[in-house]
Amino acid sequence: ILTGAVSDQLAAFLLDKTSGNPFFVEQLVLDLRERELVGQHDNGEWVLSEAALVEVPSTVSAVLIARLDRLVSKVRSVVQMASILGQEFEVRVLTRMLAGDLDVPGLVAEAETVGVWAPSREGYYNFRHALLRDAAYDMQLSDRQRALHGLAADAIESVYGDESTTQAT
Repeated sequence: ILTGAVSDQLAAFLLDKTSGNPFFVEQLVLDLRERELVGQHDNGEWVLSEAALVEVPSTVSAVLIARLDRLVSKVRSVVQMASILGQEFEVRVLTRMLAGDLDVPGLVAEAETVGVWAPSREGYYNFRHALLRDAAYDMQLSDRQRALHGLAADAIESVYGDESTTQAT
């Protein structure tokens, strides 16, 4: 992720904070980089800033929520809306849910760029991890979740018509 050697201090910090969980390491490194709490030393080695020792979330869920919170509001909204559709979602359904927003492909691409999801097959995206999808889903109030589930059902019916029953299962 950092494309270079990491200092012993940074490696020990990551191991201590994440217990070696690869997904947690990845997300914590992305979080540290986004908040500019890691930098390259003159020798090219990545080092941890002193501020990171105080400012780092202690759980993978907290790191995921912090990363999602830093997204531009329209991208965060699209990610939260997609989380209603499940681990894998179809762009056509998401686009229908966002009726009137012409920049859905751009918003989806921006979320892909920051590692929220990746294309899984033509027209479909898959959240990079179930915990990331769950964090996006759980960030929303239950009233909003309920409203978005209704919007998702309408979008699925609109996209699939009579086939919507088989698509929803």
